[in-house]
Amino acid sequence: MKFMSFQSWLAQTIADDGCCQSEAVSYLWTDPSQEDVLDYFATYFDLDTIRAEDVQAAADEMYQKTQAIIASDFPDEIQVWRCGELAGDVTSVTTSKGVATRGCGGGYYGGKDAAVASYTVNRSDVLVSIEHLWPAGDFVEDELLVRPGSLRPMKESLLREYIRELLTEDPVGFVHALAAATDEFGKPGEEFFGGDPGKSGGKAIKRAFATNADYQFLNSLDTVHWGDTYMVSDLFGKSKDELSTTMSLPSEFLRDAGGGDMGLWVKGRITLAANNMDELYSGHYNEYGIGGVFGGDEAEVAHRDKSSGRNKRPTVAKDYSRYGKLEKGNEYSEKLARNIPYVLDQSTWDPTSDPNEALVDNWKPIGLIIPTWKDDGIGNALRDMEYVEGTKEDIEEFAIGRTKQVMLLALKFGIPIYDEDRDLLWSPK
Repeated sequence: MKFMSFQSWLAQTIADDGCCQSEAVSYLWTDPSQEDVLDYFATYFDLDTIRAEDVQAAADEMYQKTQAIIASDFPDEIQVWRCGELAGDVTSVTTSKGVATRGCGGGYYGGKDAAVASYTVNRSDVLVSIEHLWPAGDFVEDELLVRPGSLRPMKESLLREYIRELLTEDPVGFVHALAAATDEFGKPGEEFFGGDPGKSGGKAIKRAFATNADYQFLNSLDTVHWGDTYMVSDLFGKSKDELSTTMSLPSEFLRDAGGGDMGLWVKGRITLAANNMDELYSGHYNEYGIGGVFGGDEAEVAHRDKSSGRNKRPTVAKDYSRYGKLEKGNEYSEKLARNIPYVLDQSTWDPTSDPNEALVDNWKPIGLIIPTWKDDGIGNALRDMEYVEGTKEDIEEFAIGRTKQVMLLALKFGIPIYDEDRDLLWSPK
């Protein structure tokens, strides 16, 4: 059996079986000299024979693919959590404390007496990121597979120091960067006192955000773009276009934007985030199209679509020119630096100021969100569609109305449908 054909077939088979992804993948790094390991693959995948070198080759390929994908999403050192003790050649951890806490609370992971522990791990020691390789899986748990020996327990004193650094360095560095870029804000040749920062000012804000934001925290947030069926459908194949989304902690329900009857749950890079959307006022997606306020003529928009995609920007900002005088380590300066509308880290997160907004670039669709608070019966109708196969013919035969529209849209994107609590309603797989 040739390696590439085995690996491709293995990956596709695992991806089609959402319930067993991490179990099957973790066996790739279990000592292949153990007889039961090869027996596992032979039995699970109905193979007549399999060699240890086949398993090792598939493991190497999957590791290289993971490292290439996560390089832009994770820092060199990643904070992770796990419910229960570390065991086995490979163990599962999550970058979301909420996922680990919910697992412990429900007794699903580690037994009823298990506790959540925090660790750090080098990015290069991550064997597989389940959601990066299979973003359309039925379970979204921000799951990483690592060897137990690569995990370093995060002691309470180190955790306090880590949090203190986040509180004192990132926000001050952010406003310092904005103060240094004062000349880029507003209209050329005019002093800026607040208002529309202009295109160059918007770029300066996003540049300062990228340098000073805590992406370990931001990557733990769930982001959803809200609209109607037609608006969401129009986003198919446009993952380079920046989207306005709401942000939610993994431990809470998915927040809505105050409008739109459905959401597109996406995972990508947050380029700017604020606790309230009015602090960005980035405009609607169609305003960045042909003839739009932030768009351009047909040639300009076509060029942008073919290159980097449509990038959004904030159209409101205050004057940060005096913030350059703030001092790191000074209690008053730190407090003033964190009194900003932007979400840089957990210290600047304000869950009471809704609806929030995050701009997300280079995104992948994870699922469609049908909020049950709309009380239009779609959620219950989808739950009753378990018997409908994920084919266009079956959907058109058994579903009607908006239920059919939503199911066809899920089929188009190749993603499941969830409610606001992330409970699965229907999947085309």
